[in-house]
Amino acid sequence: MKKALLLVVALAGCTTIPEIGQTPAEREILAFDFRGLQMGSRSTSLVQFPQVRQLPSPGPDQAEYEVFNPSPQVSIAKVGFFKDSLRRIELRYFDGPGARTLSLAGGWAGIRDYLMSKYGPPSKFGPEVPVDTTQSGIQGKYAKFNGVWIFSRVSRQLNYVALADGRGGVGIVTVTDTTPIPKATPTPRPTPLPTPAPPPKPRPSPSPGPNPGF
Repeated sequence: MKKALLLVVALAGCTTIPEIGQTPAEREILAFDFRGLQMGSRSTSLVQFPQVRQLPSPGPDQAEYEVFNPSPQVSIAKVGFFKDSLRRIELRYFDGPGARTLSLAGGWAGIRDYLMSKYGPPSKFGPEVPVDTTQSGIQGKYAKFNGVWIFSRVSRQLNYVALADGRGGVGIVTVTDTTPIPKATPTPRPTPLPTPAPPPKPRPSPSPGPNPGF
């Protein structure tokens, strides 16, 4: 009995309670890692990349960066932070003049098959799925593939959209931490104290004579 109790304690030290009951796909998306960038990483993690450009801030406590040529298979990584914690990463692959990262990554179909092998079939796919990318000109109705994997139990989402023709192609994988961002509570304004009414003026003593009452 004592040995069994020690085994339970040892396992508890290695496995957190939220991991109990997670599917393999949920564990995979929680472990998503692109060259050391994971959800929750600090912006200091970007120092490993030689070509980084900070973009205008999209809102309070938010920061966005573009990382150029972060790996041989990725042309651009766009990352977003909230309070210096990574919340979104968008990986862009291109085939065209001077770029063959989409082909190096396996082509648009190869990326799709890889994602399905790790995360299972998409939750939704087709032209009606909203495209999750800041890359201009990407429309789901023209895509070779446009799908989303929704992991609501672990607050993650993965989107993949790909377009390709004889001239080239583009593939975009976006991973997002969907944990709601708490809204700032407005500071309540102090309630103004009521202005005390002035003391009544003393009435003059009535003079003798008629008093109509008005």
